[in-house]
Amino acid sequence: MDHQTQWYSNGLILKDLVSANRFPDWITTVAFYRALHSIERFLARHKEHPQNHTERRKILTQPKYEALLSLQIVADYFDMYNASLDARYECIIPTPAEVADQLARLARIDAKVASLP
Repeated sequence: MDHQTQWYSNGLILKDLVSANRFPDWITTVAFYRALHSIERFLARHKEHPQNHTERRKILTQPKYEALLSLQIVADYFDMYNASLDARYECIIPTPAEVADQLARLARIDAKVASLP
């Protein structure tokens, strides 16, 4: 499966979770993975193919990519990453406001990636 397909699939799952207004931990996690595949789509267009979160972090924090994406988008991505870790491994259930923040971050990431070559 490619990043475009996985991004799309995650969007469908996310829509169902948000519509059900349940499982905020899973909304946070799926939103992060949609953001990850959005970022991966962008990186692939630039011939970058990180194999894990550590490699992705090294690439995204390079000045070239911070400039192309913007510091805000890079920060949004890492905020989403951290929130998903909290939800998955620390069993921290996000509040409705925190879920809304994650969805806003995702919207910014998706919009920015869609606007870039």
